[in-house]
This record gives sequence, structure tokens and C-alpha cells, in this order.
Amino acid sequence: MALNDRYTGSIIISDDLTTSWTAHDEAAGMAGDGWDTLKITYYKLSETMIRIEDVMAAFPIGNKLGARRFWLTGFDGPTCVADGLFRLTASYKGLADDKPIVTSYGATANQQSGENILVGGNIEPKVTVYENGVTASARYVLENYALAPTDEVGTAKAPADAPAIGASNWAFLTESTYNYPNGWVLMGCTTDPLPGTTVAFVTDSYQWIQERTP
Repeated sequence: MALNDRYTGSIIISDDLTTSWTAHDEAAGMAGDGWDTLKITYYKLSETMIRIEDVMAAFPIGNKLGARRFWLTGFDGPTCVADGLFRLTASYKGLADDKPIVTSYGATANQQSGENILVGGNIEPKVTVYENGVTASARYVLENYALAPTDEVGTAKAPADAPAIGASNWAFLTESTYNYPNGWVLMGCTTDPLPGTTVAFVTDSYQWIQERTP
């Protein structure tokens, strides 16, 4: 029996081989923000050639790894490493532990203009101010992306630990446009699922809307 590497030889000597795919080692990678990864090497005895179609039936993309929160994203193989011995390396993504919600904030100066505005007792024909335009995004995992709050987009909804926002520069207006909803508003919701699964990273986008503008 010709061997391709020393590790394969130790597998054969261990006599821990069957005609079913058997896991023999795994390598994990932890991510602070994103999917954790897992690679598992499987071996199988077979007197006939194993085709990729046979592997796809045993390892369908998106298949959950037992009770563990990892899902199959691809595989390398099958590779014949010795007479009658085949190897396959399966790649998984998922969650080794619970991921916290990651919230980020940003702010820009939004230019706004009005005409015939009463300022300090005088009517100014044109007035330009710079409003504090604050945005936020929250990224988190759902094991069923159908639960993402897409039905709440366009409604008043605040991100966790939302910072205080300064008063509007247009607070002095006696005639203005009333914006509804105002305050923190959920402006968008996107999902990024793993192929073949319902598990996904979800990103909610927020914007602070001033109550009144010209």
C-alpha cells in the first residue's frame, strides 16, 4: 500500500478506518467579528473510486455539523491517498460562542438651507446651517434571518447604547416642516446568510432625523 504522507500512515496503523467517512482531526479559527471557521479531515475506505457527486450527497453545502453551530461551506477532495483510502477536508463556518452585537457610529455635517427665515428679529432671505447628521449600524447573528426586522424599516427605533444628540439648529423656527418619524429611525436592514442555510449576519442601519426642518 503506497502512502502519500506520514500522517496518512499513522491513520492506517491506528486501524480506525471504515467504509464511512470518519473524522480524524480538526483545525479551528476564532474571529472577533465574523464567522468562526472549522476544518475537519475525514477518511474513508473504498474499493471503488469515489466521485465528487457521491461526496456532495454525503456533504451537502449548508449542512449543520450535528448539534454544533457550524455549517458546511465547502470541501477539498475526495483525494486518493493510498490504495483504497480516500481523504476529504470539509470547511465549516459558524459560531464557537455567542457573538456580541457590534454597534458603530458616525457623524457628518449636513448642509441645510431655508429662505425668508426670521433670525434675531430680522428676516434673512437665505439661511444655511450645518446640522449634526448622526448614523449608526448594528451587526449581529440570527440563526433564522426571517426574524430580521425588515418590517420595522422606516419606523422609530433606536440602536443599543445610542449617544445623546444635540438640539437642532432650526429649533427657533416658527414655521417649519415636521418630520415623522423623527429621532432615531431604522433606515435599512440587510442579511448576509451562509449559503444553503438560514443563519446570517444582520446589519441594521440607523439615522437620527431632526424633528423640524425648514
